[in-house]
Amino acid sequence: EAAFRDAMITHAQEIRTLESQNQSRITSMRAHVHRQEQVSKSVEQQLEGKRKELEQKLATEMRDKSSLESLLAQANSKNETLTSRSTELEHQVKQLEADNLKSTTDVAWLREDLQAARERNVAFEKQVQA
Repeated sequence: EAAFRDAMITHAQEIRTLESQNQSRITSMRAHVHRQEQVSKSVEQQLEGKRKELEQKLATEMRDKSSLESLLAQANSKNETLTSRSTELEHQVKQLEADNLKSTTDVAWLREDLQAARERNVAFEKQVQA
């Protein structure tokens, strides 16, 4: 009976030792899990911050793209207007060149007519004086 009681006491001490060891392991595991949760929350917060930053950057880039598309459309419209105006001016220049050529020809004919009229006038004056 003493051996049984000694075995029971030894067994109870072993159980308390194992319980104490297990409690230490449980405490250590809880601390480890708590640290991992903190690290996880920190990483999650960093990722959330990065996501928001990237969303803002994307929104800015989309606004910039829209602005650039608008500017490009305006530039294309102005370019079309200038091209049209340039075509009109080229037509006007050709018309003015044609008018200038006609005027130059007309002036040459008028000079010839004037010269002929002067010569007739001189001949007429000579006849009148004679």
